[in-house]
Amino acid sequence: MIQVIAGIPRRRSAFAAAAAVLAVSVAAAIPAAAQMGPGDMASAAGAEAPIAGGAVTRWSLAADRLGRGAANWRTQAIMHKAMHDALNAAEPRYARWAPPASDEPPADGAAPLVAMAAAAYQVLLARHPEHAPAEADGLFRDALREAPPSPAVDDGIRLGASIGLATVARHPAPIALPRPFPVGFEPGQWRPTPPFLQLGLVGDDKPMLFAGKDGAELRGPPPPGLGDDGYREAVEEVRRLGGAVSSERTEDQRNAAYFWAYQSSQRGFVHLAATLLAERPLPGGAWDEARAMSQLTAALADSFVMAWEEKRHFAFWRPVTAINQGSEGVAADPRWEALIPTPPHPDYPSGHSADCSTGARVLEGVFGTAAAPFDYPAVGAEPPASRRFATFADAADECGDSRVWAGAHFRFASEEGLRIGTVVAAKALKSVPPLAPGSARPPLVSKVSQPVSGR
Repeated sequence: MIQVIAGIPRRRSAFAAAAAVLAVSVAAAIPAAAQMGPGDMASAAGAEAPIAGGAVTRWSLAADRLGRGAANWRTQAIMHKAMHDALNAAEPRYARWAPPASDEPPADGAAPLVAMAAAAYQVLLARHPEHAPAEADGLFRDALREAPPSPAVDDGIRLGASIGLATVARHPAPIALPRPFPVGFEPGQWRPTPPFLQLGLVGDDKPMLFAGKDGAELRGPPPPGLGDDGYREAVEEVRRLGGAVSSERTEDQRNAAYFWAYQSSQRGFVHLAATLLAERPLPGGAWDEARAMSQLTAALADSFVMAWEEKRHFAFWRPVTAINQGSEGVAADPRWEALIPTPPHPDYPSGHSADCSTGARVLEGVFGTAAAPFDYPAVGAEPPASRRFATFADAADECGDSRVWAGAHFRFASEEGLRIGTVVAAKALKSVPPLAPGSARPPLVSKVSQPVSGR
């Protein structure tokens, strides 16, 4: 049976017994669990083993599993912004992503970690009403076990649930359905590519970090003209290194091309961040962890929006089309094939490069530039695999290069993706700054404005 409480569907369940120890008004503030026991919850959580870590990243991995194998980027960003703001409403250490809503409950005395868990649970239920309880119930129980029933717990649940709902409301899902990319048959214009000849779709999501700005304000420079030397050089590079048959591509380049091609780099950087935060705890505990994950996921959300808006705007053809068809100064080669089948959307910019650059530069800002070697995880791969890097920049660079070695992108498409990541990460890392020591509880929100470079 589905109930609607505070405008959000929720389920009746066995968790009602645990919730009964709290005030009735508190039970209404957060959804109850689905009708399943602990064993059922574990089986529903997915096959991927959880990463040991703090309370924040356990919620990150729960949200990831709710994506059912896809990058759950929008849910991740909304959830982590709500978690950060709930913590810093209950005990302010950093500026909030958004000021308090007019109906936000009083924060004085609220249990911070309970507020954070309530905010996360409320977001997941709003975004994934049918599946959230199986993922979120155990995590919410953990938060309650850490804080025995008390008025502080009641207040924390009310506060977190309110902030979770307000954060969801600030980031509504697009109403319009996704639309096909523009198709053209003149030189330089994108069209579906072999072997699948699929027509890609793109939605109209709005940026989170650059709220109020449209695509034209955030857009980077156009790809080079077909008559430019830089374009012809890029065509020849991908012809030599990205073909199904290449005498110049090394075995390691081939391995990298396959590794990154079948990764969701957004999911990968969320898992990498969870692993690193478990291995290298930040000094501020949950507050620093919540801040870092909110910066990372908000940045990954905006890199997606910016990259795909540019893909739609420029609608530039893929290397396989450019090489098969030829153009001014480029000999046609109808038999050339890319090493890896080309994705069904335009070349410029590379979404992989944008995601990898964004994730790498945010983590560099969190952990420093000289990171010890780390393993970048192949999320969901069979069998599990990873690639080892000395620095975050190395991972971003290889990710961008790999798209050329795969035959999927021109060099300039990868470079534009790297530029997007640099801009978005810089904006994220300047958001939610620390509060001055001893400052009062203000309705602070970050208002950093960073100009977008590379016009």
